[in-house]
Amino acid sequence: MALKDLLVCVDQTENSVVRLRLAVDLAIRNDSRLTAIFVRELNRAEASMEAVAERSRSTLEALTRGHNLVAEMQCVDGVASVVVPQHARYADLCILGQDRPEGPSSVDYTFAEQLLFVTGRPVLFVPPVGSLETLGRHIVVAWNSSRPAARSVNDALPLIEQAERTTVLMFNPSATIDRHGGCRESALSRISGGTGPRLTRSY
Repeated sequence: MALKDLLVCVDQTENSVVRLRLAVDLAIRNDSRLTAIFVRELNRAEASMEAVAERSRSTLEALTRGHNLVAEMQCVDGVASVVVPQHARYADLCILGQDRPEGPSSVDYTFAEQLLFVTGRPVLFVPPVGSLETLGRHIVVAWNSSRPAARSVNDALPLIEQAERTTVLMFNPSATIDRHGGCRESALSRISGGTGPRLTRSY
């Protein structure tokens, strides 16, 4: 499995630059095509939005310079809650922020959560706090044998395959392990798709 097309949502928040940097790094490591989308909300001053869009475009160009990476910046007029899901449906992974709203056009928690239910595609949230150098090198799987857990693991397999380490956190592990003949290693391998160079467990 491969992440051929990545979509990263950028906006006027400070964390937008972090998302761009992380998305570029992930695209380089997976040989993916990267699209950065900036939505010009109709209720914002045009000059202000154009300045933010140009700043995002310059940042993307600087981050991708010197790399054999196909990347583009798309500036689209509309409402983010409508435009971003439409574009996300054509991507293998959508990278989104969780910034608290700073204005009418900020992407807030309600919008971020909405994408989980309306796109039908995997969504990766970048938290607004903390210092992240990269994405996907250490994957943590929260497993409780539920349908959402199975779907999440399946969507994350491209990342798990490339991860340096995968940790599976099992809730009520006896129910899962008993179905695999009491073999913990077999259960863990099935949960993670048998991928990843290093697999650890926590109960």
